[in-house]
Amino acid sequence: HVLVLTVLSSRYRFVHPLLAAAKFAEVAESAISVLAQSNFLISVVCNISQIVSLDIDEDTMKSMLFSVGTSCFSLGLGFAGRDSSTECIDGLPGRIKGWGLGRMALVAVRSCEVGSRFLAINLIHVAVRAHRFRFGAPAVVVALVLLSFLAFHRHARLADVFAGAFAHPGQLLEPSSLLPTRRSLAIHALLTVCAATLQIMSCQQVESFLEWFP
Repeated sequence: HVLVLTVLSSRYRFVHPLLAAAKFAEVAESAISVLAQSNFLISVVCNISQIVSLDIDEDTMKSMLFSVGTSCFSLGLGFAGRDSSTECIDGLPGRIKGWGLGRMALVAVRSCEVGSRFLAINLIHVAVRAHRFRFGAPAVVVALVLLSFLAFHRHARLADVFAGAFAHPGQLLEPSSLLPTRRSLAIHALLTVCAATLQIMSCQQVESFLEWFP
């Protein structure tokens, strides 16, 4: 059915609504997969006893790491496509044409952006998991969606608001974009500060931190 919808979209020069919905569903599935697998890997690195006790073999861990890297690259590639000259956001086309060094550098930056978001989310989850709060990652994702809504709701579609939880939903190379990059940078900086602070407090076993999760 995807092939038929693609042919129809190409024939009539518009993206069929069902094809767009399938694309968003695929992105959501990939994001959830990365979140779950990266959470497992970081839990192993941080020596979470419930995860370590599963005694997963090295080949499985490498396979999972490869899967996470591939998914981050795939998501980064999708977000980089927003700066393509063939894509328009709020009627404003991107600046990148073809596959030059600029396009490849943008894909690398976007992939790192996605990866760092997932890393920060899972570091927060691991930091609070040890203190009886088991829903750190879902809570952080909900908070990021709310922040994305506050930052972009006037001009972004609902799908872009949800995408803003994992990367900047607009164009990086277009300063006149209605989805300004500085707002995503502020969200990312806040997330990074929270992740770093909670990790430091957790490692040092600060008394006030333990009082939050008795």
